[in-house]
Formats: sequence, C-alpha cells, structure tokens
Amino acid sequence: MTMANLLQVWRTCTRPHPEHFLSQSSWASKYPLPFRRAGWILMVMVLCLGMQAQPLLAQDAPRRRGGTPSLKIGFNRQMLSGYNFTLEDTGSGTKYSNASPMQGNELVLEYVFFDRVSIELGVDMTPLARNYELTVGGTKTVTEEKVRSSLGGANLYFNGASGNGFKFMAGLNTGNMAVSHSFQGTGSVLDKKSSAAKVIVNGIKLGIDWISDNAGARLSYSTLTGVRKVKDAPLAGWDETYTYTAAIVTLGIFAFF
Repeated sequence: MTMANLLQVWRTCTRPHPEHFLSQSSWASKYPLPFRRAGWILMVMVLCLGMQAQPLLAQDAPRRRGGTPSLKIGFNRQMLSGYNFTLEDTGSGTKYSNASPMQGNELVLEYVFFDRVSIELGVDMTPLARNYELTVGGTKTVTEEKVRSSLGGANLYFNGASGNGFKFMAGLNTGNMAVSHSFQGTGSVLDKKSSAAKVIVNGIKLGIDWISDNAGARLSYSTLTGVRKVKDAPLAGWDETYTYTAAIVTLGIFAFF
C-alpha cells in the first residue's frame, strides 16, 4: 500500500460520508467498509493495549536490573537491650528488677510506594526471650520472660529504594509488646505463678539496605519508648512495671517482588 493510499484512507475515515470514497478508489472497492472499520477498530485496540503494557514493561525492566522492590518479605534477627522489668512487693516496698538483653526472630512485610516511601509490618516468628534469677525473700526465683512484638510503621528512603547497591532510610514505628512471665522457685512466694501484660511502644528507626537483583539485606537500629505499670494483678501483692527506654537492632535478609 502506498502513502497516497494511506492518506486517502485517512480522509475517508474523517469524512461524514465514507461512501464517496468507494466511487473514486479502486483500493477501497477491494476492501469494503465493514473490513475497513474492523481494521481501524483492531488498530485502536492494539494501541490501547500498547499504552497499558508500556508502564508495566517500564516497571519490570528496572526490576530485572535490581529495580523498585514493591513488596519485600524478610526475616530479621532481633536484639533488644534497655528494656527493664521491675517487680515490687506492695507490702514491704522492696523492688526486684532485670534489664538483661533479649533476642528473637521477626518476619517483616514491607510495601514501597513511589520509590521513596514504604509501610512496614513486623511480627515475631520466635519471641524475644530471656531467663534470669530474682532473689525474692532470700529465695532464688527463676524467671522466664517472653516478649511477642507486633510493630508497624512507615519508612522514607533518602536515595530511593530502586537500583542495586546501598539504600539509606529512616522511619517511625508503633505497636505493642506482649510480655509474659513464668516464675519457678522451690519455697519462693512466686513459685508456679505467672503474669502477662501488653505495653504500647513508639520508636524511631534508622536503617541501611543492600539490594541486588532479586534480594537484599538490612541492618537497622530503632529506639523504643513505652511504660506500663500493673498494680496488684495478676500477681496479688505485687506491682509490675514495664519500662522501654530501649534500643532494638535487627539484621536480616529479604526478597522482593
């Protein structure tokens, strides 16, 4: 088909009476109006599909080169320090406390928007835990403490989340720490007793990601603050204070989709 034929088809399609073209063009007589209309409809459909596919291809292409990781699924090793548990005898006013570090594992889901901002949810796979002794009334009491964390927040990537290499970010966290205690000690007033409480915490996070084509690694440091005091329950005669002026360090790996 020559350029002149294409121009003639264009003029025909823009005229209010396409039948005029049928009387002047031998090419038009070979291709009746229904076929020409079908051809134009097909061309429009192809153009529409191309316009829809273009942004998808534009996103997938950099993703193959280590591009924007829209959804991250990761596994973190957590190390918590600075959390203090205090047990107070309401009768004598004697206080017993412990602030030893805790460790656990966390599953993280993160979704990235516009290559800069993300929302994140972290839930524990194995709780933060520690075992220690409290000498209560002259008797040693073994305390098993577990903390199940559930934290959500938002992150900002300073140099963008896409592309290979190091990515720097800061964020805000909020959530709760579900703490449980189990006490064991022959002759102890706390023997075979237990307690539980939830503490609301808030924090600020700094982190660095290293991204390859399909996966990455993260190191982050977060501050956590929150306090709760439970009076005379569930341990009768005892007040419990949970104080988070703490720091949590996570080291983990993730894959993105």
